[in-house]
Amino acid sequence: AYWDAADVIFQDRLDDLWTQVCNHPGRLFAVREPKGYPDNRAVAAWSLSIRDSEARARAFRLLSSRPFLNSGFAAGTAKAMLAYFREAHRLRHSPALDGTRDWGDQMTLNLYCHLNPDAWREVEEGWNYCVHDRRPGEVRVDASGCVVSTCGARIHVVHGNAHSLRQLEVSFY
Repeated sequence: AYWDAADVIFQDRLDDLWTQVCNHPGRLFAVREPKGYPDNRAVAAWSLSIRDSEARARAFRLLSSRPFLNSGFAAGTAKAMLAYFREAHRLRHSPALDGTRDWGDQMTLNLYCHLNPDAWREVEEGWNYCVHDRRPGEVRVDASGCVVSTCGARIHVVHGNAHSLRQLEVSFY
């Protein structure tokens, strides 16, 4: 598995995640963003910046109609991860993503998963709980110092995407 290294906080053991990976050895695990299209402006900005008109239309159609996945996390067996990394590299260096304003990771994960629906599986958001794009008050730090969701979601790993850990005052970017 991998997580963005600079903006994650591990709050729990990973045993449950590894059990899920073992139970689905051919699948890549991914977590959806709190907001998809049209509420997440990155979907349009990143997909519509692709140079090739056919690739641009396909990317936008896929990303605007399916869960928008956060690329700050992925898990799977070595075989599943390698298949993803190989295809991600190919996509990133092809007309499918040429020109995108995204760094490449977000778009490649989303295209890989949505073009290969049998290759991935959505895992609960608590394995990569994105703080960004949450409603005010939905996330807080409790008395023990753990980041918690007021909606009751179990948070194994906190992801401060888009510098969002600042709002919790647990990070100094």
